[in-house]
Formats: sequence, C-alpha cells, structure tokens
Amino acid sequence: MYCDDVLCPICDHPSQHKIYTMDNLFTVEEYIDCEPCNYHYSFTYGYYHEIIGGEDFYWSYDQPKDEMVEIRKKKADMIRNFREKLKSNTKGAQ
Repeated sequence: MYCDDVLCPICDHPSQHKIYTMDNLFTVEEYIDCEPCNYHYSFTYGYYHEIIGGEDFYWSYDQPKDEMVEIRKKKADMIRNFREKLKSNTKGAQ
C-alpha cells in the first residue's frame, strides 16, 4: 500500500490518497477521501465510484462511450455547482 496526500479535485484541500498495487506493477485499488467537501473516489479492479456533492457516480472500464459522455457531463455540472457553492459560502464567511 502507498499513501500520500493529493489535492482534492473539488475543493483543492489536501486529501488522503491510498493506492494498492499488485507486485508493484499495476494499481488494483485506489482511494481519495476529502473530509471538508465529502468527496470520495475509488477505483477497484476496473470499477470506479465517485461521490460529488452527495451524488454517486459509477462506471467501469467497459462502459459504453455514450454512457461515459453522459456521466462526464453530469459530473462536470456537479463539480461546477459544488465549487460555486463553496465560493459563495467562503465569501459569506468573510
């Protein structure tokens, strides 16, 4: 297992990042968890799961292209909306 901190793709906060490899050759599991914005990402044996703003997104390595396009659009909208919400909350707190 390999652990480090990465910046959250949603709020840029340092977040816990864990990677499990097989024989140090390829990744079999990967996790990112960010407590401040409750972002979660996991990759396990070809299957992906992300939680953005409380909404779950699932896909796999063999997801049809048209479905992936739709998932990416929904994720981009959620990320944009969540970042705007974070910015407005930060401005209100100042």
